[in-house]
Amino acid sequence: MKTRDTVPRNRGLIAFFKTLKSDRRRVSTIKDVPDATIQQFSKLVDKLERVVLPKSYEGDSPVQVVVIDRRLYEHSYYFPIRNDYSKPRLTDEEWDARGDDIVTNLQFAMNAMERHNFQTKCRRQEKKKREG
Repeated sequence: MKTRDTVPRNRGLIAFFKTLKSDRRRVSTIKDVPDATIQQFSKLVDKLERVVLPKSYEGDSPVQVVVIDRRLYEHSYYFPIRNDYSKPRLTDEEWDARGDDIVTNLQFAMNAMERHNFQTKCRRQEKKKREG
């Protein structure tokens, strides 16, 4: 684990955190958050990941950081699936939990498809009503 002294300091990140803290306010809806703030936050997360976490020789990070702009996209409904190489031998319980997470992810995907199909059907019915 890195100590505070060994983590590289980035004055830009520190300044950004200070401005965010002073500019933070409540909004009535997430639509009220400006694009510039979302873009700045996404860049900050990318920069923070590059500064703090080491990369493998292939350029992979030990964690996957995904920033989802929920003004434009739905939640990311999924459970991370355990790698079968994350441990020399997974126990039966770990294999069962892995399978349960895969099934749960499939259920999330099916629910999203059902919502999509329902919304598409409603839009088509509305369009027919407007056209006569």
